[in-house]
Amino acid sequence: MALRADLTPYLRGPAEYPPEWRWQKWLRPVGRAAIPALACAVTLIALVPLTATAAARRHPRRAAWLVLVLASLFGYGLDLAALRFAPRGIHNRLRDRTLSANVTSFFTVATWPEARDPRVFLRDHASLLEGYVTSARHAATHPPGPVLYERAVLAFFEACPGLTARLAETPSPHDVEVAHKPHYARPTPVEMVASIVSPLLLPFFCVLTVWPLASLARSAGAEPLAAARLGVLWCLVPGAVLMTPTIDQALALPVTAAIACLAAAMTSERHASTLTVAGGLLGGLALFFSYGAAAFLDVGGIAALALGWGRPDWPRRALLTTAIATAAAAAVFAVPAIFGGHPLAAARTALRIHDVEYTAPRSYALWLLFNPLDLALFLGAPFVVLCAARRRGSDATHRLRLATLAGVAVLLLSGSVRGEIGRIWVPLMPLLLVAALGDHRDHREATVVATLMAALVLAIGLSWGVP
Repeated sequence: MALRADLTPYLRGPAEYPPEWRWQKWLRPVGRAAIPALACAVTLIALVPLTATAAARRHPRRAAWLVLVLASLFGYGLDLAALRFAPRGIHNRLRDRTLSANVTSFFTVATWPEARDPRVFLRDHASLLEGYVTSARHAATHPPGPVLYERAVLAFFEACPGLTARLAETPSPHDVEVAHKPHYARPTPVEMVASIVSPLLLPFFCVLTVWPLASLARSAGAEPLAAARLGVLWCLVPGAVLMTPTIDQALALPVTAAIACLAAAMTSERHASTLTVAGGLLGGLALFFSYGAAAFLDVGGIAALALGWGRPDWPRRALLTTAIATAAAAAVFAVPAIFGGHPLAAARTALRIHDVEYTAPRSYALWLLFNPLDLALFLGAPFVVLCAARRRGSDATHRLRLATLAGVAVLLLSGSVRGEIGRIWVPLMPLLLVAALGDHRDHREATVVATLMAALVLAIGLSWGVP
């Protein structure tokens, strides 16, 4: 009710942009637009008590697998249904954000000549960033990954003219709107189709995070069914559901998978080296899409190492895991150098631009207060309250929790992110979920939390303009 009535506008942030940040207010009527989202949310909630049935307990692994499959399907459905909350509908929401040179700008750059050849783009990336500050702001602060992702989608539809023509024949409200704006540069059929498919994949990758999240929970000591319940809860985290379509959603998958691999390497007796290399490669992939992923990987890596604390071989295993994973991640990050690029120079330039444009103009003290509030809301206030009230729990989860909280505290105190933390920190939220509830066993408690989180998703989606 407080969100709907906007009784406390400061929940949305301290001030309008620029230079500070406040989520936009919109009030959508609670009508037919909310029905698909409500149906998906109710289905997800119903999956939680199903994990406690006699049939599920007889075949826990099979039941956990089925729950995660259903959570993936209905979680993706909820993400798409939440787009109906946007004032102009799903098609316009996706296309407007994708085609905009201001909102994301990755697709915009992907349509420019310098991105047509990925090898040339990787070679010249560091020198192009300064020119993007005014024409493609977000591309100026990111690695080449997001632009190359959009370029790959465009290339696919360029190579499939028949499919593109069939999909382009389907009219949408966006087509009608463009027809009434002769000054508007109409996208090509390929761009029109790609601008829908590209953003639809991002929440799909986000939902797939249920699988490495459940694996991470298992490494922390959770039973298969308890780990599956955490996967269901991930599909109801407001940040994961509502930040559609953003690259931050998709980034949750490689970041969580990297952390899960490292956690398994620290706790398993088999395939430790393979898991470590896989974790490093996945971490490098995340870095290829976001420089901020380095901070999430540091927090998650330390938490994964903490799971193995107390083992006789812990010092040696921790050292080898860190060295191997770092080397594998560095190898992926250095791929542009193969084509003559300068990845370190690009990172320095992008981070400097981010500091000048988004960090330095905003108040450190102000966001020291508002960042935790934003994180709590988009992680899920009911979940945060439950986390604060929980007792110590198992030793493994307690170590994971302490390491994670320490890492989060360092990131908050650093002031490196000031605003929009509910979007930017989505890749870290699966780790926070496991750290808080990795040892939970009460399905009734999880059902209550899922219900409250679903209500929060609907309240924010119908009241605020996010992302």
